[in-house]
Amino acid sequence: MALSAGEILVVLLAAIVPPIIYVLWVRSKELCDRDQLRPLLSAFVVGGTFSLGLAFVMESALVTLLFGEGGALSRPFWNLDPGDPSFQLILMACVMAPLVEELTKAWGIMLFRGRLAELKNGLVYGAAVGLGFAAVENVLYGANAISVGLDVFVGTAVVRALTSTLLHASASAISGFGISRKVVMKAKGQKVSWLPYYALAVLLHASFNFFAIVGQVSGSQFAYMLGLGFAVLLVATTFDRLLKKVAELDALLCAHPGGDSA
Repeated sequence: MALSAGEILVVLLAAIVPPIIYVLWVRSKELCDRDQLRPLLSAFVVGGTFSLGLAFVMESALVTLLFGEGGALSRPFWNLDPGDPSFQLILMACVMAPLVEELTKAWGIMLFRGRLAELKNGLVYGAAVGLGFAAVENVLYGANAISVGLDVFVGTAVVRALTSTLLHASASAISGFGISRKVVMKAKGQKVSWLPYYALAVLLHASFNFFAIVGQVSGSQFAYMLGLGFAVLLVATTFDRLLKKVAELDALLCAHPGGDSA
């Protein structure tokens, strides 16, 4: 069923406005050395186009390789049935999606490595890329929800604004911090890897997705509500830490120019 022009507008506003507000919120924590808005919005667009598009291609290819005819998981082994919807959901939500999506978001952040000469910039640009990724995801989920009903759409929009959107901001900010740390240390003649931060972002993403699907897998309404509560707490705590870290590094940089510590 095609959406009306009004419904499309509502979906776009509900999907994009919260992530934009979060971008501005993160940027507002830079009090004396604030990043320019235009390149941050460019990072936002990169997250919603390059990173999301590449993730879709990679995830689709992996599904075909794993579950397609003759694929690695196209036949049972041991006592495991790869065709079990619960197994497929867990594998895709807790393994495949975190590994692929955090990688493509990190590649998006790397397009801005020329602007990551300060540690805090990795956090800010990482969050911007993640929020762009979340915004376009929100459009897709919102369009599907509004075709079901207004109440479903409102619930979906609110829940995603408070959970998945914050997840993508926080997880990609962690990878961004690792990438900016690599840039800063390279300028000092030292070699470090951003991969441990990518691994931490994947762990955050996988943990969130586990909490989000535990109710669906178990079939328990209580487990669903408990999992949702843990998911909200996890991303809210992490996002709050992101805001505080940006403010802390900005204050340190302004108090001691050139003293950004890796």
